[in-house]
Amino acid sequence: MKRIMIAVSCIGLILASCGSVPITGRKQLNLVGDQEVLTLSLQEYDSFIKSAQLSTDRKNTEMVQRVGRNIANAVETWLKNNGYADEVMRGNLIW
Repeated sequence: MKRIMIAVSCIGLILASCGSVPITGRKQLNLVGDQEVLTLSLQEYDSFIKSAQLSTDRKNTEMVQRVGRNIANAVETWLKNNGYADEVMRGNLIW
């Protein structure tokens, strides 16, 4: 009986943690909240930036920045055209 209660509790926890991805509509399991993921990822990004050595290769640096801008612009355009304009965070971009 105890095992059944544990199994039912685990299933309930999993079902309560399920959600759907806003853009794709696919189902996902959320064991960690979005805000916690964002906070931790920003902390790790700051740590990486402090420890990483900047490239001195101007040509490659410009290419990476150009490609990054193109990707960011394409994503921003897609979000705006598909009803997700509130997801655009242009003010938080790094370049």
